[in-house]
Amino acid sequence: MTSSGGPPAPAPSLTPRETAVLAWADRARRTRLTVRDMAEAVGPSAAPKTASSLARKGVLDRVGRGVYVVRPLRAVAAPWSLSALAAVAALLDGQRYYVGGPAALALHRLTTQSYGSVVDVFVTGHRRPRELGGARIVFHEAPPALIGFGLTTVPIEGVPLSVSDPERTLLDLLEHPRMLGIPETLAAVAAAAARVDLARLLGYATRWPNLSTCQRLGVLLERAGTPPDALRPLADRVRSAGVAAMVRAAPRRGPTHRVWRIVENDAGATCRGTPRTKAEPKLHVATSPDSRLSASRATASLRPSPGCYRRPNRDA
Repeated sequence: MTSSGGPPAPAPSLTPRETAVLAWADRARRTRLTVRDMAEAVGPSAAPKTASSLARKGVLDRVGRGVYVVRPLRAVAAPWSLSALAAVAALLDGQRYYVGGPAALALHRLTTQSYGSVVDVFVTGHRRPRELGGARIVFHEAPPALIGFGLTTVPIEGVPLSVSDPERTLLDLLEHPRMLGIPETLAAVAAAAARVDLARLLGYATRWPNLSTCQRLGVLLERAGTPPDALRPLADRVRSAGVAAMVRAAPRRGPTHRVWRIVENDAGATCRGTPRTKAEPKLHVATSPDSRLSASRATASLRPSPGCYRRPNRDA
């Protein structure tokens, strides 16, 4: 959350009902309020009008239909904004969801980039994109089974946010490469592969429903120097898969990997998939020296490894 400097703004005058709502929130130690919550303090008929009035006075911030966040006292009636991630946590509290994609990559410090103009959120039902906290929130519908593993909780501005863990983040990026951009996704996964829990990543991959995502992961892990013995369970998983391509939107020109059954058409490939944004405002995520990976190392890890190819099948 951000606020501007300068002298504090005068506190707005509150009606008895508005005071009752804030007193109820204080006693319950709640920073997230719904209209139903407010009905406990002022009754169901008065709750909607009281919520709207408190939002107009700068005491509450509306993050969704009937969902509000209580501003800190220092920010009441002053220029202030809730961060996009905190707004997502408030909006979806109590529901099955998680933040993934580039935002999760930055939260886990697996990249030196900070992504803030777009936040990708995975949910079990359809939701329209919306603007929250100065960012565009894009919702991706995911099968309920895929929201049952690979998640963790990160505190954001005092509220718990459900986020994909590092290993699940890499799988989601490969599954949805347009979140980051196709070449950028392959480079990011290759660079982060040595910094995540390999056993956990492979465990997730062996239960992943899309075999082509597992095939792409196998190629990137092999290029990163993962021992073949460690990759054997994943290789067994994709043994019966059809021939796929590293870049789906590019021509299938390149060698076909014998083990991973995939055309390695990503060397210098340009394709129709481009990042959604070019200049990203920061998410205020600190980076450490350990997270600074050179571009040359990431590029080198994308080069095909020799000795594992066959001629591409023209009919594939």
